[in-house]
Amino acid sequence: MTDTQSEIIKRLQYAWSKRGVTETMRPTESNGNVFLEVGGVTVTISPDGRIDLPAVRSFAETGQPKETAFDAAINANELWKKQRARDDVNPLRANNFTTGHLNPRVDPITMRCFGDRRCPRCGNINPHIKPQLNLSTAVRDRVVDQTTTDFPRLGIADRQRACERLAAVARNLAQRDSIKLKLEDLKKDERDLETPDFVWRALVESSSSWGNSRGYDGLFGNPKNCNRVMFEALSCLSPADRLRVLKETLRTSKVRMSEKKAGYLAENFKRIEAMGGLAAVKTELLSNPTRETKLAFLERFKGVGPKYARNILMNVYHPDFRQSIAVDSRVQSISEELGLSFGRSYEDEERFYLDAAAMAGLNGWELDRLIYHFRDEVVEALKIRCQ
Repeated sequence: MTDTQSEIIKRLQYAWSKRGVTETMRPTESNGNVFLEVGGVTVTISPDGRIDLPAVRSFAETGQPKETAFDAAINANELWKKQRARDDVNPLRANNFTTGHLNPRVDPITMRCFGDRRCPRCGNINPHIKPQLNLSTAVRDRVVDQTTTDFPRLGIADRQRACERLAAVARNLAQRDSIKLKLEDLKKDERDLETPDFVWRALVESSSSWGNSRGYDGLFGNPKNCNRVMFEALSCLSPADRLRVLKETLRTSKVRMSEKKAGYLAENFKRIEAMGGLAAVKTELLSNPTRETKLAFLERFKGVGPKYARNILMNVYHPDFRQSIAVDSRVQSISEELGLSFGRSYEDEERFYLDAAAMAGLNGWELDRLIYHFRDEVVEALKIRCQ
């Protein structure tokens, strides 16, 4: 991403926040261009700073002066709504346009739109679901055509049906009072972000639950074990004693791979000290302007990958991470139940669940927590729906 693109994103984010919208923009790069969504409408920024709205045919209303590209990006949702209203009045005319699209969002790789309408320009047969983003064009075409056996035989239409099936189940389960209350209760954990040792505690929690939640219960369910690995207690020890205490406590708590994780935590302790301590690290994390830069910051710590980087801030219902999925074994078991395989593509699997959440009228965080805490109910409902 060029400095020009980064600066424009910051300006757009600021202008958008002035309208009361707090959701962080999530840029994606393809062929040098940056793609992001403003109010659900794709906006592109070229390396030299040219802004475009691929789905929108014109930045000007009849008889009105043309908006600048920057202003049009800020008003993308309004321009799109007006265009769709005109298209609804005259669908035949809309189908004959050679510019713009019939859906507001555009795939960064294929430049085809996706949404709830079939677009003649794109020939898209997949309303709601965007094509797989993380495969090469050649591989993606082979998957769609279902002509190979070395990749999952998953066509776009299959993926759409799976998404609709999951969305229907999630929508129904989310209406249950017990599940509603659980999700609302989890959102209250937002206050945990205020604790001074938030980053260290989050790193310890992630290590203890990595591979099996039994370790988390053994560590945080036992005050004596928990207190031994808190930052303040460890800061009184020499590096050698600190590592020894971490190993002993994790092993006693039945944390999986306790030796390895103790080493990671010892290194993370030194990193936090080198960065100026708990307060400085927390300030640096939260001062990162975008979701992506926060993820990159957290992934600098040993043992933190894409899943835990998301989960750390999802656990406190951070505004930047309410459209995120922490892909773990529970989520992957749902993918298997749906007959889906995403290989090593974390982002593609996350995108699928975000699309399903949107269909269900939920945000990504709500679907993620619903699956985590009510996985068995989700699987049972999927089986019934399949039958």
